[in-house]
Amino acid sequence: MLQHVGSTSADPADLVREVQQQLEAGGLRRVLRYLNARTRHRFTGAYVFEPPMLRSVSLFDRENPDIMVGELAPLDETYCSLVGARASAFRTDDAPRDERLALHPARQSIQAYCGAPLVNGEGACFGSLCHFDVRPRVVPVQEATTLLVVAPLVAAEVERMWRAKVS
Repeated sequence: MLQHVGSTSADPADLVREVQQQLEAGGLRRVLRYLNARTRHRFTGAYVFEPPMLRSVSLFDRENPDIMVGELAPLDETYCSLVGARASAFRTDDAPRDERLALHPARQSIQAYCGAPLVNGEGACFGSLCHFDVRPRVVPVQEATTLLVVAPLVAAEVERMWRAKVS
């Protein structure tokens, strides 16, 4: 069952169990839909770094739910690059007003972002799990925490999908 916008689980263990159930029931796409339903963001996606590019593994677009993946993008023109460079979460509610992003190429096109690193078994950051929107959106602090809590499950699923694709 999908939670409504703004709802949160008070217990991270409950959230992990719910995401695991979503994975088992419908894979990564279903997890992204579930996570997106918790926010007002239009998009929720899982991405991998393939420098100099960022590749979409799976994308949920609230306005176009038939879209399965996003476009290939120059990594340094995305906020995911900030997640990767620091191997830590990054968020902005209103990029055009965020001084940290004064020179960032995505500042006008992607105006809200909340992302967490995807880390592999060796501890290397290889991608990001994120919410984003073309309009400013308030990102509740607990949603950044939610992405950090569920990122290991998403990372394992992305790695599994990538191994299956390569073999």
